[in-house]
Amino acid sequence: MSTGLRFAVLAASLLLPLADAHAEENEKFTNYNSVFVSYPKKIYEPWTRQQIQAIAKSARKAGKRVHVAGGGNGHTWGGIGQCDDDQYVIDMRRFDKIGRPNRRLKQVTVETGVLLHDLAVKLDE
Repeated sequence: MSTGLRFAVLAASLLLPLADAHAEENEKFTNYNSVFVSYPKKIYEPWTRQQIQAIAKSARKAGKRVHVAGGGNGHTWGGIGQCDDDQYVIDMRRFDKIGRPNRRLKQVTVETGVLLHDLAVKLDE
């Protein structure tokens, strides 16, 4: 990709961040074991932090609450994974980067969409 094209893509994503954030309206949302089911107003799948900020601002402007689903599945044992039908959901599955583990400090930095299985595999390397 040329530098000019990269700049144009970056500029477009900063000016219109919601344009590239895939959004579904009134789609079914379930937690990991399908115990809790809802039909949120919108489910967003952002690619960038700027899109997350734009989604939050849009929700505030529309008077909507936001539910964040790490890994896209609302994994929880209780009702915290549940969202109301009138909420916006931010599906974080695309934020799945795992940093290099620091074995000495027993630490690793992960993004919010990382699945535990993927983290376990990385830590076993």
